[in-house]
Amino acid sequence: LELQKQKEAEEKAALEAKRKLELQKQKEAEEKAALEAKRKLEFQKQKEAEEKAALEAKRKLEFQKQKEAEDKATTKLESKKVLEIKKRRESAIKAERAVISQQIKQANINDSIAKARKKEAQKLIELKKQNDSIAKIIEKERKELEALRRTTALAQNALNAQPEEEMNAEAMALAERMKYRNECHYQINDYDRFYNITTKRTEEYSISNKLTAELYQQGVKSNVFFNLSEDLGCASYLPNQRSSLKITLENNRTVTFYHSWDIECGDVFHFKAILTNDQKSVLKSSPIKSIVLRGTKGTKDINFIEYKEFFMDKLKCID
Repeated sequence: LELQKQKEAEEKAALEAKRKLELQKQKEAEEKAALEAKRKLEFQKQKEAEEKAALEAKRKLEFQKQKEAEDKATTKLESKKVLEIKKRRESAIKAERAVISQQIKQANINDSIAKARKKEAQKLIELKKQNDSIAKIIEKERKELEALRRTTALAQNALNAQPEEEMNAEAMALAERMKYRNECHYQINDYDRFYNITTKRTEEYSISNKLTAELYQQGVKSNVFFNLSEDLGCASYLPNQRSSLKITLENNRTVTFYHSWDIECGDVFHFKAILTNDQKSVLKSSPIKSIVLRGTKGTKDINFIEYKEFFMDKLKCID
C-alpha cells in the first residue's frame, strides 16, 4: 500500500512537473510571439519613417527644380525688360530730336521773315536814292511788297498750322498715356496648377527721376518693390537699422512701408515691403504727393512725382 501511495505521489509529481514545463513553454512561446510582433511593429514604423523622409526629399527636390525654373524665367523676363526699356529710351530720344528739329525749322522761318523785311527796307532806301521816276519806284515797291506779303502769308500759314499739329500730337500723346495708365504690364503672370498659386509681377513703372516701382503678388500675399538709382546704403530688415519708405498722398494721408526681404546693398537701393489690403485702400484714395526713402546710410526726399496716380491705376493689376 505504501509503495502504491509512493508511486501515485511520484506520478502526481511527474504530472505536475510536466504541466509546469508546458506552462513554461507556452509562456516562452507567448513572449517570443510578443517580441516578434513588437519587432515587426518597429520595422513597420521605421519603414514608414523612411518612406516619409523619401517623400519629403522628393517634394523638396521638386520645389527646388520649380524655383530654379522660376528664377530662370525671371532672368529671361528681366533681360527682355531691359531690352524694352532700351527701345523706349531710344524712341524717346528720337521723339525729342524730332521736336528739336521742328523748333529749329520754326526758328529758321522766323529768321527768314525778319531777314526779308530787313532786306525790303534796305531796298526801299536804295530806291529812294535813285533818280528814277517816282512811278517806277512806286511800281517796283508795290511788286516787291506784294511778293513780301505773299511770303509773309505763307510763313504765317505755316505758323498757324504748327499749333494744330502740336495739338494733334498732344492729343495722341494723351490718348497713349491714358491707354498706358489703364492697361496692366507684367513681367510675370503665371498660374501654378501643382501648388494652385497665381504669381504676378508688374513691369517697373517710373514714379520719379531715378525711382521706379513694381507690384508683386504670389497667392494671397502682396508686395511692393521700389528701386532708387542712388546709394542709400543697404535695404535692411534688422530691427536696429530697418529701412523704411513713407508715402504722403495729396489728401495728406500717409502710408509707411518697412523692408521685409533679404538685406540688399549696392549702387541701386532695392526696397521690398509687404503690401496689406488696408494700405491698398488708402493708396487708392488719392495721388502721390511725396516719398521719403531711408537706407542704412542715408535718406532721400522726393517731392516731384511724375506718375502720381501709380497706385490708383495699377493696384487693380494684382487684385
